[in-house]
Amino acid sequence: ERSLLEAIVPQGLSHEGIQVIIGGENKEEAMRHCSVVITQYGIPGEISGAIGVVGPTRMRYGHTISSVNCLSSLLSGMMSQLYGRGVTNQEVIV
Repeated sequence: ERSLLEAIVPQGLSHEGIQVIIGGENKEEAMRHCSVVITQYGIPGEISGAIGVVGPTRMRYGHTISSVNCLSSLLSGMMSQLYGRGVTNQEVIV
């Protein structure tokens, strides 16, 4: 049995940009009525995670994509500061 995380996070999630998976594009049958807006954050090639939103197919995509992008940038900047390397030229709001 697959976990919820495996159903939500697409295989091959790249560190470049945001992925938007809408309704029927989801591979899992249980997710066909949902959309996923997801991206990675962290220090490329070293430490990373994923952040995203699962919602209805009629979500406000522009707002959701902007929010996921903003949070990803903030988390990447915080990790860079914490580990003293990686992403540069990013301000972290605390």
